Amino acid sequence: ISSSAMCSLMVPNYRTMRIHGQVSKKAFSILIDCGSSHNFLHPNLVRKFGLKTVQVAPVRVVVADGNALTTTTLCPGFQWKMQGQEFEGDVLVLPIGGCEVVLGMQWLSTLGEVKWNFAELRMEFVQKGKRRVLRGSKQQPIQIISKNQMQKLLTKSKQIESAQLCL
Repeated sequence: ISSSAMCSLMVPNYRTMRIHGQVSKKAFSILIDCGSSHNFLHPNLVRKFGLKTVQVAPVRVVVADGNALTTTTLCPGFQWKMQGQEFEGDVLVLPIGGCEVVLGMQWLSTLGEVKWNFAELRMEFVQKGKRRVLRGSKQQPIQIISKNQMQKLLTKSKQIESAQLCL
């Protein structure tokens, strides 16, 4: 970025179902995405949590920006917590951006009937005979920031992954 440039940080003004997850009291970000066919886990979490992986036949994935990525790594039986509730599922290891785990139709289809209120970012379902409720976190609207503010934000890796820059 040149010294005279002004930047705007584009934070989506639409709502997505984002939740914080935990493994061994270590937090990570989750996107629940009914537009995704599979579940995905960022490779950094494999190292961070010391997860067991296996090799699988190549799986080609087209991500949100239109690029195609291929993975041959699966983390079988990944176990995590969301809002105090325990879950488990297989996840493909893929360097996704904007979050650390994507839970797609692969996971959603295991839940049975789901009541999903998109306006309130709440989903309800029954799992193992218990009613479960998950609440998504709300996003901030678009913000315009100065060059100095942008440089400060870009020193934090999570913001780098989720920021869209418009010059």
